[in-house]
Amino acid sequence: LRFQSDWLYHVAAITALLLSVIPIARSSGRERLGWISLAFVLLAWDLGDWTYTYYDVRYASEPPFPGLSDLLYYPGYVGFIAAIALLVFPRKRVAYRRWMLDAMLRQTREPVP
Repeated sequence: LRFQSDWLYHVAAITALLLSVIPIARSSGRERLGWISLAFVLLAWDLGDWTYTYYDVRYASEPPFPGLSDLLYYPGYVGFIAAIALLVFPRKRVAYRRWMLDAMLRQTREPVP
């Protein structure tokens, strides 16, 4: 199980990072910037996972919190928000941005159980 969770998992993560080069090469402008942001997310996440693997293999424990792995994970969230904004919402369609803002701020009329 340790082999799967520590090493085999990284094969999928590195493959996703390498495959992200294809849409970067085929796009331009705003869309390319969105794909670069998504590749940054994959890179940040994989670097955080590598530090987690290091602590698991070297010390047989989880990394300290907060620690280096957290420092590497967190910039990925900023890249993810940028990727969503650049890839999902076209530049000239303000209505989409208004919908996103409305979805974030809207409260339900029924109480949540």
